[in-house]
Amino acid sequence: GIHAEPVTFGLKLAQAYAEFDRCRARLVAARAEIAPPSTPRTTPPTTSPAPPPAPTTTPPTTAPTTPTTTTAPSTPSPSDTGPVLTLIIDTSSGMSATDGGSTLMEWVKKALPKVVDGPITNRVGLWVYSDGAVYPPSGFPDIVPTGPINEKITTTIPGSTTPVTELRSKALTDTIASLKPDGDRWAYGALMEALPKTAKAGVTGRQNRVILITSGADQTPGTLRRMVLDSVGAVKSKVRLDVIGLGTAVPVAAYTDIAAAGGGEYIPAPDMANLAQKITDLLTLGA
Repeated sequence: GIHAEPVTFGLKLAQAYAEFDRCRARLVAARAEIAPPSTPRTTPPTTSPAPPPAPTTTPPTTAPTTPTTTTAPSTPSPSDTGPVLTLIIDTSSGMSATDGGSTLMEWVKKALPKVVDGPITNRVGLWVYSDGAVYPPSGFPDIVPTGPINEKITTTIPGSTTPVTELRSKALTDTIASLKPDGDRWAYGALMEALPKTAKAGVTGRQNRVILITSGADQTPGTLRRMVLDSVGAVKSKVRLDVIGLGTAVPVAAYTDIAAAGGGEYIPAPDMANLAQKITDLLTLGA
């Protein structure tokens, strides 16, 4: 009855609404079909901003560490700190005297290479003395000037007229090997000439030593002992003088006084076979 009317009316309205909706859809579709073509609007693609770069974390660069090596200071060899040595060698005819089956000169030539080859000192020089006829004009030339044994020098070996350039160590051994006994013994003249020059060859922190080797009394013309004593005493503060006597003809008192004036000693050499050791002991123990 009366209660069914609202329901029926509602259904009618729903049908009408659905029909209206279908009609609207048809109109929209028909309009799209009859509409003139149009230029489609191009919409630029949307580009998303690139994400910010991820922060790069670089580990700190550490320079390689070089291990520190502590080097102990090197110990200088004895020759580096040994005395500056100048030898003044007697080559007079007195060196032809024999002792133990060899001449005094032969003993000296055997002993000296053991002294000058570097075990005691690396700074050596060599004078020889006889007389003015054997070694003109002075009689006592400075054959190998005092200096480092590994330094090249130019010198003339006794008996030769040709200068040779070689290491001082070689010049020393060549000179020693060439020595021959001849002439008078001008020892005092050699001392007075050599000592002022050797005083200038000193090296700070090292002893400056001169060793005179003699076989007998001095024969230098016009030279008195007191003159030698004065000359030796004048350089006593810069150089020490020692005298080694060979054989039995050496005036011990005279050379003892001369050595003492130079702050050194007179040393006899009764055993020629131990001459090299005698010189070594004098340089290392008699400082």
